[in-house]
Amino acid sequence: MSDTNEFDSDFDLDDNSEFETEIDEQNSLSISEVDLFETEFSEITRFRNYVKKAEARGMSRKQILPFRALVELDEKRVSKIGLKELFIVYCENGNKAWLNPGKEIGALESVLGKFHGDQKTLQPFIELLIEIAKSKISPAAFLKFIIIPRLRGDLNWRTWVKNHIPALRTILNVLKEVQRSKSFHDEMISNGPLKLSRDIILTKYVGGIIAKLELNRLSDLNFQKQYTNSWKDLEFNNYLAFYFIKSNVLPFLSQLSKKLEAKQILELVSEMAPLEKAFLSSYPDEIYSWKKIPKFILYPVSFHHSYLKRLEDGNTLFQIYTELLSFTRVVRSTLPTRAGIYLVELIVKLMLRKVNPTFIQQIHKLLEILPDFGGLYTYRWHIQNFISSKETSRIDFIQQIENNDGLHPDFPKPFWLIYFLNNTNETADFNIENSITVGQNQTIEKFASRLRLNEYLNRTKVENRSISNLLEAFFHKYPEKKELIQSYQKDILNGRDRAWNTNDTKQIDSICPEFHQILLMSKIKGLRGGFRTETLEQLFYEFSAANHLPTLPYEMNFDWEETKKENKDAKGTEIIRKKINLQLFQNLFSILKLENHKLSDFLPFLGNEMITLKKSISKKKDEIANANEPSSKSKIQTTILHIENRIKHLESVHSNFQSWSYEKQIIFLIFFSSKNVDRMDNLFEMSVGNLLNSNLLPEEISIGKELLSQDIVIENLQLYQIDALILFCKNLVSSFQSNQKINSFFDNLESEFLDILKPYSSLKKQSIQLPALDSALNLLLRVGKMEAEKAKWLDQISKSFEKPKIRKYKLFSSKSFIDSYYGNMGGICLAGRPQEILRSNLFNFRITDETSGMIVGMFLITYSTLGVKSLRIDDFFSVFAINPLYSVLYHWSKKEKLQFYLWIRSLLEFISFSSKKPFFLAGRGIHGLITEGEEFREIIESTEIQFNSKKVSDAFVLDIYYDKYAYAKSYLICDPKNPNTMHAHRLLKL
Repeated sequence: MSDTNEFDSDFDLDDNSEFETEIDEQNSLSISEVDLFETEFSEITRFRNYVKKAEARGMSRKQILPFRALVELDEKRVSKIGLKELFIVYCENGNKAWLNPGKEIGALESVLGKFHGDQKTLQPFIELLIEIAKSKISPAAFLKFIIIPRLRGDLNWRTWVKNHIPALRTILNVLKEVQRSKSFHDEMISNGPLKLSRDIILTKYVGGIIAKLELNRLSDLNFQKQYTNSWKDLEFNNYLAFYFIKSNVLPFLSQLSKKLEAKQILELVSEMAPLEKAFLSSYPDEIYSWKKIPKFILYPVSFHHSYLKRLEDGNTLFQIYTELLSFTRVVRSTLPTRAGIYLVELIVKLMLRKVNPTFIQQIHKLLEILPDFGGLYTYRWHIQNFISSKETSRIDFIQQIENNDGLHPDFPKPFWLIYFLNNTNETADFNIENSITVGQNQTIEKFASRLRLNEYLNRTKVENRSISNLLEAFFHKYPEKKELIQSYQKDILNGRDRAWNTNDTKQIDSICPEFHQILLMSKIKGLRGGFRTETLEQLFYEFSAANHLPTLPYEMNFDWEETKKENKDAKGTEIIRKKINLQLFQNLFSILKLENHKLSDFLPFLGNEMITLKKSISKKKDEIANANEPSSKSKIQTTILHIENRIKHLESVHSNFQSWSYEKQIIFLIFFSSKNVDRMDNLFEMSVGNLLNSNLLPEEISIGKELLSQDIVIENLQLYQIDALILFCKNLVSSFQSNQKINSFFDNLESEFLDILKPYSSLKKQSIQLPALDSALNLLLRVGKMEAEKAKWLDQISKSFEKPKIRKYKLFSSKSFIDSYYGNMGGICLAGRPQEILRSNLFNFRITDETSGMIVGMFLITYSTLGVKSLRIDDFFSVFAINPLYSVLYHWSKKEKLQFYLWIRSLLEFISFSSKKPFFLAGRGIHGLITEGEEFREIIESTEIQFNSKKVSDAFVLDIYYDKYAYAKSYLICDPKNPNTMHAHRLLKL
């Protein structure tokens, strides 16, 4: 009998016959079937009322009428098998999930016919099916999933009744018992997106698992009780849980239950309810919707294929069973983590690669001690190295992690872990300025060696070194210097360095030539190298004139409520994630893994752009033909002329592009794409792909790209990963700009190529220099947009119940030789223009965090007597380069950044009303002039627009780095003649 084809092979657990959508599909009628069944129904004489009853219960004619036809045939037999009685209870008790049992009954009859069996053999089975139907369980499903799989293994039809009817009745009793539970009360199990047929679940899974068990095992009352209770505990209240159980646990049990011991069956079945609870807790359906379910299936091709592969690899059934049992328990403990199901997916991938995945039994401890950041890179490295270790070494591997604060000593920390998560400084969670640079480390080593701080160098790893712990070691060895040095530090923090003279500089230099660099870095958080001079005395000699120039006698102190934010709840994080533009990050992330980009791929974009422009000319010419007014025709003609010039421009670029140098090609690509990336399909992928794979970038960018691609799952994007992507882009921009070939290219920029680039520069009326490249790169990479999404995320994070810390800030004017580092104070491009501090009308305002004792930013104010003709103003103040360090801004929400700007604005309002001079904000619409950060600039500008601050284009002041026209584009933010312009005072209630 096993060689016959009448019986279907073991049912495919990949089918979705239990889902309501699948049931509806099976019951749906084509147009021809509707007509056919309507004709058949009209001709029915017997059983018509029963057919109507069945239809009233939601059953389909597609199932009812073919079964009725089989009944008619049975009624004509001499020896009936009882289908009439079965049909009646079928119609009286059925629901839409009840299919036609005729196919399975026909298969049984066919087998009996082949072996010359007596058809009466089927009568006890039909009687059982009648009892099953009266119990409101689908007879077709019971046949398909329980009776036929059980009979398939028995070649002797003569013993079918004796050997199987008692067992089948026992199975029916088990189903009845499970059916009494709340979860199986309704015909359709419906919870959110999970809509399942109770009958299919009962037969396919509850009964299917035990369908082939011997009667003596089925009759064990203790086994029955534990088995039914495990199913009763299931609530079918989570889509992902059901998908996981259906894909991993049920195939194993359905196919191998006959080979398993009762205890093993019960162990696996008892795992299902705890799994369901774990999924429900971490991934509730009301929050998560699954367009793409992670691949966390141990048996990806089919169960049979995977099972045989494991046996071929030398695994025993017990090992395969233990693998699954351990896996389910690991999943339960993994789901509550931020990485959650994506960590499960990673574990599955690693298990499938391993010939003997015994490591799954030992992995609980490893997962417990590793830090849960939400990404996968840390897990991936540790798990891979764990399973690569010898089994005897795995305990030691875990011990080493426990002894090293949760990370293995050999673990190569990715850049975001170094920058974000290793920082213990109280000033910020993310602190790029506190991470040690090569230059800083060289300074530290030189200083420590000169002052015989060898013990410090020996006991402190490079990545753990900092200016603060270096000074601690210095004060420990030279306690007599502590008071003096700390007094100088306070001077820098409060601006009293303006009173320093050569005696002070000599005293500081006397410690050692490098000490002034340590001193400055200890207070100027953004200073990380690039020192002006070898000694402080030399710096004083070059810039001491600043100490004698006039300064503005204004300062402001304010308390800042730093509220700790919580972002640990996975469900809360998913709610926030739904409000974020994930596609923005997906577009960038998808490029990280791509490497097949060529600059020649850019040419089709130019070609398509020219085609588009030519089509627009054709439309404009039609408009001219239909225009009546001469003025309208003239405007359209001007537009056409402009478009024609653009076409000529692009044709020239298209014909010359291939002959340009690599540097020229990539620079034009950057400028062109920054202007057009949001309106041209696939331009972002092509342009950023070429940029990422450029030979003009250092190896660290390639490494960072690879690390990010291993850590991030966009569907599970974490806040720190947004930071990592932003930081990666900022490093990319900085690295590209600092490339020697790029610098040389801009130093020797040809006038002809300059004209080609100008239409694509975001810096209006400006020469094409590095600021224009900086702007183009940031626009292309959408850094400002990512920062805005990050701020939006922070706005959504619930505040901690912890009492907020009060951080004290001070804003004050400073004019001293130390202010030659004004650019470093704010981490801006003007760091390369220290001589500007010697301008008599330029004033640096330091932003100091008095709580941490650090200068954490700056802004510049200038005084102009050039006047603003459009407003009839003779002289005025103008502010620009408002730059708190990125480490200050990064963990603030949009609201907090706005509030910080208002505190700065309140000082500007005070200066304006005290001096009776108007105050302008310079650089309207200019990237990098109002502030370095694009998102912070948008916050500032949108605020002034809401305040209805007047816009001017003739507030000329300076031409530092940007030309005078960029500065002239300004907002009048405060007018001493109009008290209503004191918006910050009003909002801050000062």
